[in-house]
Amino acid sequence: SPAMEQLMESPLLLAGAAVAVVLGGMAAVVVYFLYFSPPPSAEDMLLKNGLKVRSYHKMETDWLVKEIFEDHTYGSIESEDGEKIELEFKPGMTVVDVGGNIGMFALYAWDRCGRNARVHSFEPMPAIFDVLSENCKRVNEGSIAAGVEAGVSELVAHRVACSTEKGSIEFQFHPYMSLWSTLDADFDADRHEKMEKELALLGPQIAPGWLAVLRPLALFLGRQWLHGMQRTQTVTAPTARLSDELEAAGVGASSGGRIGLLKVDVEGAELQVLAGLSDADWKRVDQVAMEVESEKHRDTAVAILKKHGLKPVFAPAHKIKGADKSRVWNLMAVRK
Repeated sequence: SPAMEQLMESPLLLAGAAVAVVLGGMAAVVVYFLYFSPPPSAEDMLLKNGLKVRSYHKMETDWLVKEIFEDHTYGSIESEDGEKIELEFKPGMTVVDVGGNIGMFALYAWDRCGRNARVHSFEPMPAIFDVLSENCKRVNEGSIAAGVEAGVSELVAHRVACSTEKGSIEFQFHPYMSLWSTLDADFDADRHEKMEKELALLGPQIAPGWLAVLRPLALFLGRQWLHGMQRTQTVTAPTARLSDELEAAGVGASSGGRIGLLKVDVEGAELQVLAGLSDADWKRVDQVAMEVESEKHRDTAVAILKKHGLKPVFAPAHKIKGADKSRVWNLMAVRK
């Protein structure tokens, strides 16, 4: 047609048409993702280390595997001043995992303990708890990987949010990014605002050099992606003090056993978890690994750990170039 011939003869018009097609395609993808894409569904995955796990969301599981198994985020820490802690994992040790998600840390701890450990993992979100329970079951039955003997280890899933008292609470469940689920709606909104600011700082990395002309588009699409991932559902979950749950499970203070490692990653509720641990249980804790969501929470957690005879070390979890401080901190401690 004459219009097509004119288009083919004009590089400028051709480039404009190409850009329009690309932008239209991107817009269609964004609209689908924001309004029509179904939430993730559980599926089986075979990890590089041979573990046959149940996954809630493949993208999320891939990220967890890299962070936990490959980068050993919960294995060691070095502060900005060069102070280091290397956590110890011993066969037969008891591990308490608060904020268990689908169980990747529980599996990591079990693996580091020579595939011989007792792990109690706490996860309040029903859809995520179901996946966690399945992964615990596979370890206990010996079906998680070749050569794993049934009955050697005990991984236990608890569907409860560890807090300061027994009751129930409404959670903001993120079906598209379950790791962001939190009991604090204000924290959720504040985190989203901070993420948008961090995204703007990442602009030069997203579209460097001559690609800077596309930076506004890239940032716009990034913000839309964040908006889509931030979609939430309100879920009611039971709450309980961590010490009460441990006692009911037979691994409380009356058992006389040690807690080799306490891990806490609960998206802004870490201080409530620590407040639910009795003095008698604190005396049994040998090591702690935490993620804390602000400097204020970090400093409070450090004071609590020191009070109970533990030596803490902290470091930024995600340092973004141009940001004046980290939004998230890793914190580890060992008994003095």
